[in-house]
Amino acid sequence: MGTADGGLYFSDIMGADKTFRLDGSGKITLYRSGTNGTNGLALMRDGSLIGAEGNGKRINKAGPSGATTLTEGVAGKGLMAPNDLIVG
Repeated sequence: MGTADGGLYFSDIMGADKTFRLDGSGKITLYRSGTNGTNGLALMRDGSLIGAEGNGKRINKAGPSGATTLTEGVAGKGLMAPNDLIVG
């Protein structure tokens, strides 16, 4: 997911369970660890990052102060193992 400064966010869900940020100069930094298999990232206008938590079976919103759950499903039907999302 690209940023205004030319950077991007990416997930490592195979073992590392982390989200990283690659800045415009090519430097990689850890954005979040212990992500419960977060994948399918979407960067919001406020700078927060929405992610599909495959192992956590929910959609989260992560920012500088941590992550919060946005949804675990609707009408009593939980999410199975989300791995992607679209934000409109």
